[in-house]
Amino acid sequence: MSAPYTRDQMDRLAAAMATLAPHRLPLIRAARDGLITLIQPRRNTTIPSRLLNDQARPAVILIGDDDYTSTGPAGWTCARRVRFWGRAAMIHAAAAEPEHYETIVIAAALHQRSVLIETDSTHQPAWITFLQPAMGCLIIACPPGQSHPAHPHQSGLQ
Repeated sequence: MSAPYTRDQMDRLAAAMATLAPHRLPLIRAARDGLITLIQPRRNTTIPSRLLNDQARPAVILIGDDDYTSTGPAGWTCARRVRFWGRAAMIHAAAAEPEHYETIVIAAALHQRSVLIETDSTHQPAWITFLQPAMGCLIIACPPGQSHPAHPHQSGLQ
């Protein structure tokens, strides 16, 4: 989050994402190509105003709250600031598809300031309640009877 990455660094990140999280490639490529600014805060950090106020290109804030230690907005230091900054959001609690990430890039182009919340099924309602009064939200949820993320013992990983 500190300094901008070089194109070579972004290419290496895209190569790693192709293996680890291929659904995120549209975001990484859009950032690499200078179409968006991608901001990925940690739970206990604030996002510097200089990043939020930079109007050079559309921005996406990606909050990764689906890591088996999900907290909802209460556990994110930056959540309140993000709520007032964003103009559109996707609250995502389902299996990820590249098309979902392409959609948030398009939302950034249309609205300048977009928020992508990756969360678990349990905390998705809290994120909706928190963000929806402040901005339009696209909700991506699991089919009834399923939850996200699947725990390693449920998905066959040991």
